[in-house]
Amino acid sequence: MSDDNSSFRDMNLIEKVIAVTAIIFLIVFSISFALGIVYFGFAGIFSLLGVKYDSFYSLLIFVLIYYIVGIITDLG
Repeated sequence: MSDDNSSFRDMNLIEKVIAVTAIIFLIVFSISFALGIVYFGFAGIFSLLGVKYDSFYSLLIFVLIYYIVGIITDLG
């Protein structure tokens, strides 16, 4: 590890843009990965149980409503 302890204020504009872009990319990738696992997990469970749904969009709406109801019940 380097002994360079430069702060964000000491970076030039290009380094700041690269740092912020990398952090945003990591956050978006991790959230997308987690939601993708849940989405395809529901698709797999529904396939094993024989549950039929009209489209992948309807499954997405179900997963989103499932999350919203889960958040509301956890807060209550």
